[in-house]
Amino acid sequence: MTAALVTPVVRDEEGRRISRTMRATDELQALMDFYYATVPVVPRSEGVFCYRGERLDGRRTPRCYGMEGEGRGVRVDFFLAMRPGAFVTVTVRDDQEPGVTRTMRRADPMRGLIDFYYAMTPHEEGTFINFNGRQISPEDTPVDLEMEGDEDYDIYFEPSRPNSDHLPWQGTDLNLQGNLLERTVRRTEKLQGLMDAYYASVPDVTHGTGRFLYDGGRLAGWQTPAELEMEDGDEIDFFTELLGGGGRASAAAAAAAAAEQPAPA
Repeated sequence: MTAALVTPVVRDEEGRRISRTMRATDELQALMDFYYATVPVVPRSEGVFCYRGERLDGRRTPRCYGMEGEGRGVRVDFFLAMRPGAFVTVTVRDDQEPGVTRTMRRADPMRGLIDFYYAMTPHEEGTFINFNGRQISPEDTPVDLEMEGDEDYDIYFEPSRPNSDHLPWQGTDLNLQGNLLERTVRRTEKLQGLMDAYYASVPDVTHGTGRFLYDGGRLAGWQTPAELEMEDGDEIDFFTELLGGGGRASAAAAAAAAAEQPAPA
């Protein structure tokens, strides 16, 4: 079976774009040699080729790096290293694995790595901490952070608290005693959790025997506050379904919603 074709595009610091179609099983050294031959002003073997922040090994193939299937326009960055120790490889660690890795020059601000991290994860705001516990500023450089060249380093991301995806809900008990049901949910969390919590708090009502309504429409458990664009003070009504007729139990849920946040990927 013939290997798939990919077309990496090498982009360097001078804005040059050098592309070459190759098989996904070809060694990447062929792409590197082609770049040096096309740009003779760059000394052969000087510089670093990177894909998604990872330094490329010429003995490996596009398939090894997951380029297969991307077709044309696979971006490969080239940085000219005029002296040893000009680069470091930094991985941002959070509560997910394996982390986000990027090779960068020691003189570059950390802003590039921070922006890259946000682009690759659902996080939007937080604090970056150095390996020695120091908070990292976007204007810091690896040199400022005492990162030695040609080494790998880990830094750590701590999301801001409280998370605006969390919001309180309040609802009136079905027994009409005026008690409040309070439950914290995410704007992207399915409403089934709120419904289950309501039934659990009112044992006299059989699970699944009522209807939850919002803005005149019946709610489904798979829906979320974000999808319904709920705002602070909105109410959810609960109606019991009784034999011989139905009755409304005045159940209201105040959706104290912060600004809408996108659902995590």
